[in-house]
Amino acid sequence: MNTKKQPLYTCLYAASVALLVLLQCCQLEWSGFVFFADRMNTSLIFGRPFLYYVLSAGAVALPTLLLKIAGGDRVAGSITCVLYTALSIANYYVIDLHGSPLYPDEFLNTKTAFQVLSGYELTLPKKMLTLLLFAVVELVLLWVVMPRLQKWTWQNTKRRARLSAAVASLVALAAVGLSYGQVRTEVENYIGFQTWQTTMESCGYPLAFVTRISALLHHTTRPEGYTTEKASEIAAENTGVSAATTEYPDIVLILNETFYDLAASTSIETDRGYLDAFYATENAAHGMAVVSAIGKTNLTEYELLTSNTSAVLGDYSAPFSCLDMQGANTIVSYLQSLGYETWGMHANDGINYGRDKAYPAMGFDHVIFQQDFEPLENYGNRANTDASVYNTLLREYEQPADGPRFFYLLTYQNHGGWAQNDASLDTVHTLTDCGEVTDQVDEYLTSIAMSDAALQDLLQTLSESERPTIVCMMGDHGPSFLTQLPAKQGLDEQALELAYHETPLILWANYKDVSSALGNINITDVVPQLLRAADMPLSGYYEQILKLDEEMPVRGKFGVCQQADGQLLDYSTAWALSTPMQAYNYMAYTNVADKEIDNETFYQPAA
Repeated sequence: MNTKKQPLYTCLYAASVALLVLLQCCQLEWSGFVFFADRMNTSLIFGRPFLYYVLSAGAVALPTLLLKIAGGDRVAGSITCVLYTALSIANYYVIDLHGSPLYPDEFLNTKTAFQVLSGYELTLPKKMLTLLLFAVVELVLLWVVMPRLQKWTWQNTKRRARLSAAVASLVALAAVGLSYGQVRTEVENYIGFQTWQTTMESCGYPLAFVTRISALLHHTTRPEGYTTEKASEIAAENTGVSAATTEYPDIVLILNETFYDLAASTSIETDRGYLDAFYATENAAHGMAVVSAIGKTNLTEYELLTSNTSAVLGDYSAPFSCLDMQGANTIVSYLQSLGYETWGMHANDGINYGRDKAYPAMGFDHVIFQQDFEPLENYGNRANTDASVYNTLLREYEQPADGPRFFYLLTYQNHGGWAQNDASLDTVHTLTDCGEVTDQVDEYLTSIAMSDAALQDLLQTLSESERPTIVCMMGDHGPSFLTQLPAKQGLDEQALELAYHETPLILWANYKDVSSALGNINITDVVPQLLRAADMPLSGYYEQILKLDEEMPVRGKFGVCQQADGQLLDYSTAWALSTPMQAYNYMAYTNVADKEIDNETFYQPAA
């Protein structure tokens, strides 16, 4: 052995280890780099919080250490190489199709995820294929370069390397443990009231992942300035609005899956209309329900049924999977206190996002999932058409009843992906070149046109009923390809972001004229608006929300708020300016988390 070259080979071996760690760190971040390539710069990479670098190193070192103990260097490195490659690819698809990164709570909905993915045609962009190059280089280092260099390094270098890895891992682990309480503060100070995109850009995937774990453990986020005394004072100021009659109508509340008007945010033209009947419906109120996220049905569902802003839930995307809904104040319990019989219906599996547990916990008298619907129909490969789903709704509606009924229905027809049918089945076509998503746009618009027709048939049937009935329908979010379409001219960045989160909203009744222009309203405010249109009693909570509508009708957790005069503000500015907005968030937090004070009457119908 040439001892003179031992220092050189030892340095080369150390460099190989460093390169291996660097490549595996890049694997963890690569899906984020692909999405933010046009905005990433050296300040974002090298100017991140110190914890980012600690967590990145720990994320690579700890699994490698554990696997080394079990199977040796090459086995350990190879397994982590495959693990991080798979994780980054999965993260890419979750961001692309679900609208947020792959976080710990997503693993609670694994079956739902695979069911959703089955409807998409999955392709990896060329930049993501770089991951495979990383993997090849890592495997060459592990199985070819490093074993050869080990023969010429100093004695016991391998043992020393393992010891170094162990020490480095323990130090990283200790740093994370000691700083656990500071992790969320570090991130919040860094990103303020911004979105997950800013978290990923500024702080990186490992730090965002750990922050999410912290959010899951804490369940809720206490609003700045909140105290139980303030909450009690606010409750005392809003006593609710009583109703002049106790003759209440039947209520049909429909959350239509991925029901969105592309004209809100894009400049595409089509060969025929696709929502003409919707906007032409007579004696109806029209507007836009502004949702908190693109691609998060359960988040929209939670905000709709509870009227609680998800801003008090931290960064949850699937509240039903994480929160105990037993005894929660919702529109279900509210209407039951007024003598309503209630139905919770979803045209798919109940296990998705924990609805099989959440619906009964909320107290629905009747829970109906896919297996209990009338025979459901498909359009080509698009499952569970709105028209066939409404058949079951009407089946339940037409049953004899003595008192008022509440029907909540979550549809499925418009769910992605939008490359399930042959192009010959498309009845609406874009005249605008939308690039690689053109065919998806055609199938999507065809599906929306079907929803438009099905709703009109439903309203026609209900118009012939002798039972007073009021119907409210809106979408839960837009399609995932929205940002790939040509943006509508004249919209600045804030206005475009708001448009991405607007879904068509309609209120209609068969016994009175409810026509009005609702404008943009928060998804949390839809139920109070519905109750007011039906001349029903309002709780102090609903009264507070309607007062807030007069000042700040849109309070988008995604970062954009809108005042009643149409002016757009970022969330942090709106929070600082609007005392009513702060008061509403306080009472939403009380409703979810603060059980130490007795404000229950605040959430109940006024006498």
